[in-house]
Amino acid sequence: MLVILVGTTLTVAKNSREHFKKRGYSVIEKYTFRPDESVFSPISPPTMHAEEEVKACDFVYAIHGGRTGFYKAQIMDAVRGRCNALITMSPDNFDFVREIIASFGEYVIPVFLYIDEKSLETLTRTYIKEEDNVQMRLATGRTLRQLYLENISLFEKTVLFSTNDDFDMDALYAQYDMIIDKADAIQKKLNERLYVELPYTGNQDYIFVSYSHKDERQVLPYLSALQREGYRIWYDEGINKGANWSVMLGERLQGCTDFLLFSSENSAASERVEDEVNGAKMCGNIHPITVRLDDAKFPFGYEMFLSKYQNIFVRDGGGIEQIKSALRPSTRMLREEESANFDTET
Repeated sequence: MLVILVGTTLTVAKNSREHFKKRGYSVIEKYTFRPDESVFSPISPPTMHAEEEVKACDFVYAIHGGRTGFYKAQIMDAVRGRCNALITMSPDNFDFVREIIASFGEYVIPVFLYIDEKSLETLTRTYIKEEDNVQMRLATGRTLRQLYLENISLFEKTVLFSTNDDFDMDALYAQYDMIIDKADAIQKKLNERLYVELPYTGNQDYIFVSYSHKDERQVLPYLSALQREGYRIWYDEGINKGANWSVMLGERLQGCTDFLLFSSENSAASERVEDEVNGAKMCGNIHPITVRLDDAKFPFGYEMFLSKYQNIFVRDGGGIEQIKSALRPSTRMLREEESANFDTET
């Protein structure tokens, strides 16, 4: 599971990360560049990186006149149910939170940490002495609370922190523990239903899978079934940003032998999927197979291309045997007993 925590600051941020670590969560590493280091928390200032290094990250957002970024690979295990991870986000990046939720749905738990004005001032003045810096943080807190109210539906959970006498970090930890325990139960159910192994990245023949992530619940069972049968598949895990990702996507498309397209109303409306179909058309040596999840059509030129090759019309979850028979045998890794039989026969 991936927990996205928005609203932490100073010791609350540091202690929150430490608590999630104690519960088995990894913390997503951020790459940070700031022209002015005075904006950082005195509690746990981040490791600084060169501006070009931050720009090279898959995801980058602007904050305090600088940039913060991180790599896609660092969150994929979490949103595929292979581990638990925490990422703390600034309020400047609600659009990215929406993208993560849209791509990975139930594997993502967005949490807002609400700190009231009085508590934020008490917390800030404990660690910050410069009045200008104090006022800047209080103003940021007011903006953050307003943004939260305007985007409240974005967050699955809200936790509270207060400096009142009857409230301490243990009270906040108790709220986190409720979220973590629920996340564990959700992840177990999701893994049983949706688990798919990592995309193939080797040099042998493999299948490039093109689909809309809105169709994930329909597509992933097919991918899981193919992987269990030993087929090497490469699929886009869900977030598409940054020059590095675009280059890698092109390389994986050019290197595949089979192009497996899951056609649907969602994929026909997807510019990314359309680009992948066009790429397959341009490569020339790729063997396309189209799995029709519904009756939607791509633009005429693409349909002319796809109609020259096998089209499989899926009804009620069927069609896996047809898909397997359409794929090139070289895209499948022989299981040990099959390999032994092959050696005996030859």
